[in-house]
Amino acid sequence: MGKASGRAAILVPVLGILVSSTPVWAQRADEDAALILYQSGRDRYKAGELEEALKDLEKAWGLAPNLFIRFYLALTYTGLGRCTDAIPHLEEMAGQLRGDQETSRRDALSRCRLQQAREASRKGDCEESARRLQALPESLPEDLEAMRADLRGRCEVDRAAAKAQKGRCEEVLPELEAIPAGDLAPDVAEKRAQWLAKCQVEVVGFDPQTAAQKAAAVLVREGLSRRAQGREAEAAVRFEKALKLYDHPHVRVLAARARVSSGACKEGLAHAEVARRESLPGIEAEIAELQAWCDTFAVPPEAPLTPEQRRSLQARYREALEQGEEGLETLEATLQVYDQPRVRLFLARRRADQGRWADIPRLLGSVTGSLPPDREQEVADLLEVARFAERDGNPESDKRKVHGEWKRARELLGAGRWDEAEVVLRSIQANPLVARELAGLAVRRGDCEEVRVRIGQAAQGLTLGEDWVREQLDQCARIAQENQQERQRQALEETRRQRMQRARTLRTASYALWGVTAAAAGAGGYFAWAWADARSRSLDRMREYDRATSQDEAEKARSAVEAARSSQRLQAILGGVSAAVAVGCAAGAIVTLWQAKDLEAPIRVGVVPMGSAGSLGAIVAGTF
Repeated sequence: MGKASGRAAILVPVLGILVSSTPVWAQRADEDAALILYQSGRDRYKAGELEEALKDLEKAWGLAPNLFIRFYLALTYTGLGRCTDAIPHLEEMAGQLRGDQETSRRDALSRCRLQQAREASRKGDCEESARRLQALPESLPEDLEAMRADLRGRCEVDRAAAKAQKGRCEEVLPELEAIPAGDLAPDVAEKRAQWLAKCQVEVVGFDPQTAAQKAAAVLVREGLSRRAQGREAEAAVRFEKALKLYDHPHVRVLAARARVSSGACKEGLAHAEVARRESLPGIEAEIAELQAWCDTFAVPPEAPLTPEQRRSLQARYREALEQGEEGLETLEATLQVYDQPRVRLFLARRRADQGRWADIPRLLGSVTGSLPPDREQEVADLLEVARFAERDGNPESDKRKVHGEWKRARELLGAGRWDEAEVVLRSIQANPLVARELAGLAVRRGDCEEVRVRIGQAAQGLTLGEDWVREQLDQCARIAQENQQERQRQALEETRRQRMQRARTLRTASYALWGVTAAAAGAGGYFAWAWADARSRSLDRMREYDRATSQDEAEKARSAVEAARSSQRLQAILGGVSAAVAVGCAAGAIVTLWQAKDLEAPIRVGVVPMGSAGSLGAIVAGTF
């Protein structure tokens, strides 16, 4: 602002002379008013009051526009940073000013263009920023030259760094190299050097320092360019030339990829093996990927193809893989050029991932016997899953998961774990193959009704054969009969067990009754003795009564007789009760022993036809 004010001060005498030498202004009111506003705006501009100066100058311009008002108006716009408004005025005055006035105009225009270049740089519009910088004069004041130097290449370096951060180093390298390092500000030059080194490491694999390394880097980048064009064999040649100048593991990997992609798997894997010995990070996964490509897409030497057909076929393989799922149709079309069993297996795997199980028998039907044993087993597994999935009606969309349950159930069946297998099978029963196994389990149980249902379900997707169906039904009927007989045997055994248990209980009760009988008989004997003793005493007292000589003796004898007779009666009652108890218990003991003997008698079984199947019935009878 100070420099702009200084330049404006130089113009004041000139403008004052020009204004005073124009008497026409004094003749019109608009021009008089414009002169007053112009002078006020000019003075305020010199004083640094740009906002107030702008108000006066815009009003003056509106009343009587002329070169002098335009000059200060453009400088004020520039001082306020309103370059969009300033530039039209500054450009319009080109060639109309002289000396310091022209210098001030040109410097103000350069300042605005630098400001616009900075704004374009911040927005990432490097082309616009460069255009603004190119429009500047070759020579600028020191402060403006510093601004230009700070902006030179900054936008391009920032844009390249942003691309590099997104993994686009192959695109960034030429852009960074195209930016002249000598004209950049120190921080911009440092940033360029950092990203140039990083991208060299990412793309080429190393940061070239020596002449040999730089030459190798040029060859590597040329090889990458050839690979991008699909010219893999030519790319491999460039990489191998680079290896002769600087043998780096990353370049080995690039050479391996190019050789494998061009169909030269032997040479490509040899390069990969050298890189493996260098312990390059991630090389194991890289080699596995290359090996997988060779195992599937390498065209054997004996294939009846010309070199051009081989290159074209390899290119179509790469194109199909790059297209992802959409490229499977392209890949399948290559079978018409060369029918490769490994490609058929690869396609079958992808179709399985898509759930297109009906395509798998078509793809794999002709490959049996043309693959290594491990691949043959994979073919067999895929065909088995496909046959299972085509018939499966379970709601689970992942048919390989359902098939896994089916295989687990079959393993359980093979181990004789029938109940566990049936639980698994019932969880996936909407499949004819599962229904057939469930029919077999129902046969084992003798559930002929379920056997018929499961055979009907299995017949909806399988050809069972009449002999097999008849065999299952006959076997089920035989097992059902055996099960019926076993149930009868168990029923008889349970009856016998219960009878024996009851017999033991009755014998125990009988023994207890015999004990009570013995005790009652003993008590009865005692009471009989006591009765006899009481009778004897009663007779003795009667004799004493007959011999009594006095009234007192007679009374005593009579009392003794009554007591003896009373005791005799009591003993007779107790003896009778004991005898009755003994007789009753003895009778009960005899009855319980009789019943126990009846329960312990052997069970007689008779054959009785029951129902249409003529099953056995058991008649249980007790014998003495």
